[in-house]
Amino acid sequence: MASKYVTVSNIQHLVARIKAGFAAIGHKHAAGDITSGTLAADRLPTMPINKGGTGATSAETARSNLGITPANIGAATANHTHSEMKGATASAAGAAGLVPTPTAGTNNKYLRGDGTWQTPPDTNTTYSTMKGASTSAAGTAGLAPAPAAGASNRYLRSDGTWQVPPDTNTTYGTATQTANGLMSAADKKKLDTVQLASWPIGAIMMTANNTNPSTSLGGTWKQLEAAGFTGYLWQRTA
Repeated sequence: MASKYVTVSNIQHLVARIKAGFAAIGHKHAAGDITSGTLAADRLPTMPINKGGTGATSAETARSNLGITPANIGAATANHTHSEMKGATASAAGAAGLVPTPTAGTNNKYLRGDGTWQTPPDTNTTYSTMKGASTSAAGTAGLAPAPAAGASNRYLRSDGTWQVPPDTNTTYGTATQTANGLMSAADKKKLDTVQLASWPIGAIMMTANNTNPSTSLGGTWKQLEAAGFTGYLWQRTA
């Protein structure tokens, strides 16, 4: 006799058959899966469709805008014209517009603010090399001449040439009673005489070196024994 009761296995088999034959309550389809039928009214998603003029933020408005005209998107008509730019003057600003047509032969010219094609003026100043002075004529202003190689130690002279300044310094030695130096020999002799007068004959002088005082004071000096002294003793004899 056949069994009349339901087992767990029977229920699981039944559920599996149901799942295999039907879609889940919550599921999605790709756009490509829809191959037939029509969409119900107002089932389009809400979307912005801005066209520079009017726009749509709902499906209903989007459908009404499918008959697009230049007017409702803020565009100019197919056939329209633009005027040329208006050039500026010394007292008035210009106006925007098309660039004026350059005529033949103006291929090297540039559009000026007054709306005309012109060659920019050359306002550069060109300077020539200075002209040096002579013994009888003044020179003229200008650029310094280029120094040649090897003239790194030379200076620009007023005649326009690069020269080494002459050494006109005079070097003087120390004066003696017989030769001029930083003073005349006569003045040196007088000075030495004044100094020598402070050392009368018989006076004794101590020096730190072994130089005879006669070389700086004149007179005649003899060296004495300097036992017990750290310097040198001299006595004037004449």
